[in-house]
Amino acid sequence: MAELNRLQQNFPYGDDKHFMYVAVSQETKDIVGFCDVDARPAKIANAPPRPYLSDLTVDPNWRRKGIASALVFGSEATALQIMGHTQLFIRVEEENKPALQMYNALQYDAQDHPFFGVKDTTTLLRRDLLQSRKEAVKDASTEDSESDSIPAENFSI
Repeated sequence: MAELNRLQQNFPYGDDKHFMYVAVSQETKDIVGFCDVDARPAKIANAPPRPYLSDLTVDPNWRRKGIASALVFGSEATALQIMGHTQLFIRVEEENKPALQMYNALQYDAQDHPFFGVKDTTTLLRRDLLQSRKEAVKDASTEDSESDSIPAENFSI
């Protein structure tokens, strides 16, 4: 969660092309996860296509409880409804198998890119935001077992 401090220090508040989502425990009011979605023009070469979901993090004690999926869904809604984009990109380390499994269940597809996965160790993923949400939600919910899931009212985005 230390990453959140860095993001808050550099976050472009008031920019309608960059949003941050934060998941908060309803009981303790602690931050349990966060991510941001950025549709600003890239300032560097080899930047991921936009809009781009990044810095998705969930506290280890709160994982496998639907928080990451909720953060992704919020980012997708922002990209589509507020920013007007029909796709969302994510870059994931190839060795981060749990994240890749979740994004696969959420119907993100690997994309060829001249840099990502070629000159670094990441995979670029993309999801068509006009694709049916019902199917992706059903697939993602089967990734969590009942024994380690908690009611959604225990956290808010």
